[in-house]
Parts: sequence; structure tokens; C-alpha cells
Amino acid sequence: MFLDREYSGAKRARVLVVQTWQSEASLSVLLALLVLAIFIMPLTEFVNRHFSLYTDLCYSLLVLVGIALAWFQRRAFRVMLVVAVVSISLRCAARWYPELNTFREATMLACILATTYIVIAQVFRGGRVTSMRIQGALAIYMLFGLAWANAYELVDMSYHGIAFYTQEPMGSVSAWVYYSFVTLTTLGYGDVVPINRVARMLAIGEAMTGQIYLTVLVARLVALQVESRHEPDSVVGD
Repeated sequence: MFLDREYSGAKRARVLVVQTWQSEASLSVLLALLVLAIFIMPLTEFVNRHFSLYTDLCYSLLVLVGIALAWFQRRAFRVMLVVAVVSISLRCAARWYPELNTFREATMLACILATTYIVIAQVFRGGRVTSMRIQGALAIYMLFGLAWANAYELVDMSYHGIAFYTQEPMGSVSAWVYYSFVTLTTLGYGDVVPINRVARMLAIGEAMTGQIYLTVLVARLVALQVESRHEPDSVVGD
């Protein structure tokens, strides 16, 4: 009897966890993790002392969230799982073989893009507009910033540090994240300047992505809100 109750309790807990991740509440969790990793943690002494551990921890959490969000999407789940396994393996191997750093960053970019695609599918699907869905839309914007930051770092590594003119060395992930979000929001302070053709095209692409995404997002959310308001009327008319 006790074992049956324990099993049923574990089953209910497992179902609750799955339902939480598959509901819109998971979008709020993702946004909270991104805010913590991008804006709060870099201000602490922990990041300065254990930067490698910090990046590995943030990346692992991002991978886990992406896998959990794609749990019931078979194709997306399989792709996300394969990319995550390859990426984490390369991340571990790069500690002993620095020549794998480029491949490590490339697979990390693939994981971020896969996670972004999964979240976009949840935010832009049909249904009522909720505060959690808006939080998911903000998470997509922040994932864009991370993806472009990773792309800039890849280009800089490929061109041996001469793709950008900088007033200070861009030796950390946070520096690329800073430049990425400055470009995404089209602020352009001028302390980091792309001087390579590939870097310039990436900067243009990110600036356009930031503006187009906000336009499409507002249009889609307004359309969803209008549709949700007309649904009860159509039911009554039938």
C-alpha cells in the first residue's frame, strides 16, 4: 500500500513537471534564467573568480531548458538532443584540446538557435495572449542577442582577432554579449567597430533582426488578441 502511494505520488510529480515545462509557465522560467545569466550574475564576484564555471553552468541550463521545451515535439526534441550531446562533448574536449574551440562555439550557436526556434513556435502559436507569452517573447529577444554574440566571437576567432576594432580587448563572453545587444537595439556606441566584411554583414543582419522582430511581434500579438476576442462571438452565432 505504501509503495503504491509512493509510486502514484512520484507519477503525479513527474506529470506536474512535464505539464509545467510544456505550459506557458516554462517561458517565464526561461526568461528568468536569461536575466540572471546576462544581467545579474556578471555583476557578482563569482563570475570574476570562476568565469569558466559560470559559462559552463549557464550553457548547461540553456541546453536543459531547450530540451525540456521540445519534449513533446519529436522532431525538434531529436534535433535538440543530438546537437546538445555533440556540443557538450566538444565543450568538455576543448578543455584539453584548444584547437576545438571553434567547433565548440559553432555547436553552441546551433543549440541557441534550436532553442530560439522552439520558443518562437510556442510564442507565435494560436491562442490567447497572456503575460507568460509576452515573457517568452522577451526571452526570444534575449536569445537573439546571445546567438549573435556567439556568431561575432566565431568570426573573431576565425580571423585571429582582427575582424573588429576595439578600444579594449574582447576577451570574454560578456564583452561580445555587450556588443551584440548594443547592435541589436541599434544603439551603436562606437567602442567596438566591425572592420571585416563578414563582421559588418553580421552587424547589419543583427540590427535588421532586432527591428523586424519587434515589428512582427507586435503585429502577431495584436492579431492573436483580436482573434481571441472574436472567438466567443463566433460560438454564440453558431
